[in-house]
Amino acid sequence: MGIHVEVESQSGCFRAYEAPAVGRARAGTILLLHDWFGLNDRMRAHAEHLAAHGFHALSLDLYRGMVALSTDSARGLAGELKLDYALGVVEAAARYARAQPNSTGKVGLVGFCLGGAIAMAAGSCIEDISATVTFCGLAPARYTDDARLKTPVMGHYAARDPLLPIQQPQAAFAALSAAGRRALFHPYEAGYAFMRVDSQTYHPGWAELAWKRTVGMFQEELH
Repeated sequence: MGIHVEVESQSGCFRAYEAPAVGRARAGTILLLHDWFGLNDRMRAHAEHLAAHGFHALSLDLYRGMVALSTDSARGLAGELKLDYALGVVEAAARYARAQPNSTGKVGLVGFCLGGAIAMAAGSCIEDISATVTFCGLAPARYTDDARLKTPVMGHYAARDPLLPIQQPQAAFAALSAAGRRALFHPYEAGYAFMRVDSQTYHPGWAELAWKRTVGMFQEELH
């Protein structure tokens, strides 16, 4: 089981849930960036899931201790989050991870919806990120330019997402692939938040496949 830790950044301390790698003396680290509900039990469970696959997992709190209990409160918290602050948290978390005695020095990012967009932005702004995975999140175009986004990237997107038409991420990933980047685009015949177990659009089959692909990506890039 993991523990909550406090990590220092230029904007002050932030909280994270740290789950140590199972069965490995040294491991690559995966930083998890939550959706608009915040660092809740689901995000802690995701960290434990990745730790069970041999990664050092760190689920970050971008909301300074706040957790949304409804869609309305989630929308409010997401609207107040500043991208510069979130990127500072990711950068500080990466430094913290590399300083741990069991770290291989390799760090990957995985984000969900809001966190997925931030993960892609971080992958273009923060040095020495080894891989980025996004679930239903797409950063603004200035962060997905092939001249900036240098990490291998995998994207999982719902074909029936009313918030993000599938053509947008499809085009972004196609442009990255055409530029020679490793950009793996995976569409699913599902609705928004198909990975979230408490969502009406949760699809266990697609969720299992997406996790399998994600773990495979990190095994290639972080071990």
